[in-house]
Amino acid sequence: MAFDITQVNQANFNNNIVLCIAEHATGTEYFSSHGYISDFADTPSNQPFKTRMIYPLEINESTDNSVDYGDLTFLYETEREWLDKTWKGYSLKVLVGDASQPLSSFVTLIDGTNGGLNIDESSETISFNLYDKMELLNVHMQESTYTNGDKIPVSLGNCFNVTAYLIDDGTGVNYQVHDAACTITAVRDGMVALTAGSGYTDNGDGTLVLNSAPSSKITVDVEQADKTAAQMITYLANKVGFTDLDATNLSNFTNTSILGAFYNREVTALSAIQNISASVGAYAAINTLGLLTITLLDGVNAPTHFFTQYQIKRRSTKTVDILDPSKSVTINYARNWSVADKNALDVAITPDEKERYAKEYLTIKVSNTLTGFPLASDLNAKNTFFTLEADALNETNRLAQLRNIQWTISELTLLNSNFDFVVGDTVSILQQDGSEKIGRIIDARKKLDKKEAQIKLLSQNSFLHEDLQFEGTLIEYNGEQVVYRG
Repeated sequence: MAFDITQVNQANFNNNIVLCIAEHATGTEYFSSHGYISDFADTPSNQPFKTRMIYPLEINESTDNSVDYGDLTFLYETEREWLDKTWKGYSLKVLVGDASQPLSSFVTLIDGTNGGLNIDESSETISFNLYDKMELLNVHMQESTYTNGDKIPVSLGNCFNVTAYLIDDGTGVNYQVHDAACTITAVRDGMVALTAGSGYTDNGDGTLVLNSAPSSKITVDVEQADKTAAQMITYLANKVGFTDLDATNLSNFTNTSILGAFYNREVTALSAIQNISASVGAYAAINTLGLLTITLLDGVNAPTHFFTQYQIKRRSTKTVDILDPSKSVTINYARNWSVADKNALDVAITPDEKERYAKEYLTIKVSNTLTGFPLASDLNAKNTFFTLEADALNETNRLAQLRNIQWTISELTLLNSNFDFVVGDTVSILQQDGSEKIGRIIDARKKLDKKEAQIKLLSQNSFLHEDLQFEGTLIEYNGEQVVYRG
C-alpha cells in the first residue's frame, strides 16, 4: 500500500472521527477515518465501519446557495472492489462525532448524492464526486414538450399577462399556459380584452379555446393554487420527484405573500426555487437532516448556538467587510410577463392600460432617514415575484429597516467544533465579563481534519480580536497556540 492508514489519520484528536455511508446499486458500504462499530441500539446495529477514509475533507457553505465539498478520498486494496459497484446517483452521507458515542449521536454534515468515483492508481486511492442533495433539483422542471420540442409553460400563483402558447392543431384557436389545473381570469387579443364565454372558454386544465381566430398575440392572466413561496417550492420539488422536504419548516415560513412566476423556456427546478426564495429575501438549502428548507435572511435572530471566547482560534478574528446603510430601497413587483409597445396598441385601449401593458414592473420605493452617513447610496432596485402592492410594501419596509443601520461582516475560526450548525444560524460568543457578541453565519468552511470551522458572521458589531478578552494559560493545540481557561 502507498499509505499507512495510521499515519494518514494522525490529524485526528479527542476521538473525533468521520464516517461515510455510501449506497450503491446492490447494497451499502460503511467507511470511517478510524475504527468504529455502531452501538447495538443503532440502526444499523453493531455495524463495523471500514477504516478507509483519508483526511482532509472541507465543506464550504454560503447563503448564496452555493455548497462546495473537498475531496472524499479512500484507500483501496483492489480496484475491482470499487469498480464492480454502481455508485453514481446513489445516496452518500458524511457524519462526524465522538468515537465513544453511538451512531445516533453523530452529526450529519452531508446528505448528498454520489456523482461517481475517480481512481488514482499511483496513490492507490479512489475519490467520490460528491453532490449536494440540491443537485437532485437541478433538472428541467418542464417534463412535457410539444411536438416541436418547446417546453409546455408553467404558471405558478397569480401571473399577469403571460403569453399563451398556440397548440398547433390547425385551427389556430387552442392555447396553453400551464401543464395542470389553473384558472384563466382574463384573456387579451393584442391587449384587447375578450369576454369569457363569447370570446373564449377556459378548460380548467391550463388550456383555453378561442371562439374565433385571433388578430394578434394572445395573453392571459392565470391563477394557480400554489401562491406562496413555500407552496411554490413544494410544488416544484414534487414536480421533479424530490420528496425530502422539511414540511414543518415550509409550513412555518413567515412570508405568505401572494407571488406569481411564469416559465415558458427550459428552467431547472433548482434555479426556479432559488429565484423564488431570493424574491422574498430568503434562501433554500438542505439542512443537517437532509431535508429542503427555506430561511429568511432578516438580520440577526436569537442565537441557537453558544460558544465562549476560549473556543475561538487565537488571532483568527478580523473584519472583512462593512455594509453601510442605504438611503433608499426599491422593489419591483406585479410583473407584466408580456411587455407591449404602447404606440402599437389598439386605440380602444385606455391610456392608463397602455402604460401598464408597456411597463414590465410596478415600483415601490422607501427612503431611510440616516444620520452620520453622508455618502450613503440607494440600494439597487430588486425584481421580485410579488403581485400585490401591500405585500411588496411590507417587503420594501423590511429591507429598508435592515439597511437603516451599518452591518459588519467578521471572520473567525471556531476550535473543537462538532459542526452542528448550518449557514443562516445565529451564534453567541460569551465573553469573560458575561457579555456576549451575536452574529448570523453567512459563510462557513468546515475543516473536519482539524475540527475547525472558519465562519463569517453578519452582526451590528465587529468581532475584533482584542474584544474577545483572551486570558488564561497558553497551551499547544494542533500546532496553534490558543488560550485556555485554567
